Amino acid sequence: MFLTAAHCVNFSAHGGDQNWSVYQDVVNGTGYCSTNCIGMVDDNPAFVAGGTGCPSGAYCRLSDAAAGLPTGGTGSGGVPGQLALPLNGPVALPATSASLDIDTTSHINLAGNQADVMVGDTLSKIGTSTGWTKGVVFAKNEARSGIPDGLYRLATTRIRMGGSGGDSGAPVLFKSAGGYYLYGLMWGGGSDSVSQYISVSTWANISSELLLHYP
Repeated sequence: MFLTAAHCVNFSAHGGDQNWSVYQDVVNGTGYCSTNCIGMVDDNPAFVAGGTGCPSGAYCRLSDAAAGLPTGGTGSGGVPGQLALPLNGPVALPATSASLDIDTTSHINLAGNQADVMVGDTLSKIGTSTGWTKGVVFAKNEARSGIPDGLYRLATTRIRMGGSGGDSGAPVLFKSAGGYYLYGLMWGGGSDSVSQYISVSTWANISSELLLHYP
């Protein structure tokens, strides 16, 4: 099983698209999950109107995540629980990006999942556009909409760090003495009068929404 950002595989007005091919880096080839393919989207709930915390008239989900199953394409290699280790980073603001070069001799082994964090905690993300950046949590449990879709992701966490288009689906990590723990997935971001920030769907919401039927 793998996770990616739902809005990257949604083409309907309220999401929920299934059975789309997911590719590593670029779409290369034609047909069912061809060259560079990781797998197929298997679980991607639609945004629905109403519910606890959903603004009036809006369509909402707990997270912006879709789950998929590897299909054995040439891009589907890798070890569960391992992340590529960038050669540079994590960098904090005012730096907004780091080199995308990867250490080919090592990797990050996730120690587990991080259920919660506090405002003021420092987290990092590893994205395909801006690399390994880090920053401080400044808001939690917000219903945030994406641009231009206008759909709301509930209980979003925002962190002041560099990010950009193409980073969606990046793992967001909490580091402690025990190692790196997965806190969630980046799905958006922006800037305010203080600085740039990223928006994150938490592991707690992702797991409750998507992972109940996976072993």
